[in-house]
Amino acid sequence: MKVVASFLFPAGVAKIFHAPDLSPTSRTLIAADYASDGVLPFRNDGSIKAGDLVGRWVIANGINMYVGANSEGDMTLYTDSTMSQPSIIMATEGTVLFPG
Repeated sequence: MKVVASFLFPAGVAKIFHAPDLSPTSRTLIAADYASDGVLPFRNDGSIKAGDLVGRWVIANGINMYVGANSEGDMTLYTDSTMSQPSIIMATEGTVLFPG
């Protein structure tokens, strides 16, 4: 049997795939306060406008959440992309939000 590799990487190097940064100035976002009813306030340096995060996935404390809406200072998070169930967010001030 003949095996043909379509990609060759140097030994010990693997291609890394990751989601795009959450804002033009930072890979992550920081929660600004406690979450309530699926809405999580976040710190914004002015680079995120209303609607910029809609359709994105974020990860907070190991939980994937779908952004259904966002203003310049908060986002509404759901458990899945159907937006049928608001996410129960275990986040407090200072929680780091990663791109998902």
